[in-house]
Amino acid sequence: MRSRVLRLCVTRSSRVKTFTTDGEGRFQVALPPGHYVIVREGTPPRIGRWRFEADVVAGQVTKVNWTADSGMR
Repeated sequence: MRSRVLRLCVTRSSRVKTFTTDGEGRFQVALPPGHYVIVREGTPPRIGRWRFEADVVAGQVTKVNWTADSGMR
């Protein structure tokens, strides 16, 4: 499967930061400590649809591995 650039939105209770992944799907974003939900912007939430959560701790780098299921079979 070919990589593509996705525009993603990081939220807590409202939009916090929007960023774009590179062609390999990697991204880096600086955020204050807290629990975040990362979603593909403009995509309604559904099972297997571009959503994951991450906890950011002060003074630490948080790495996440995220696999999205397109739902296509």
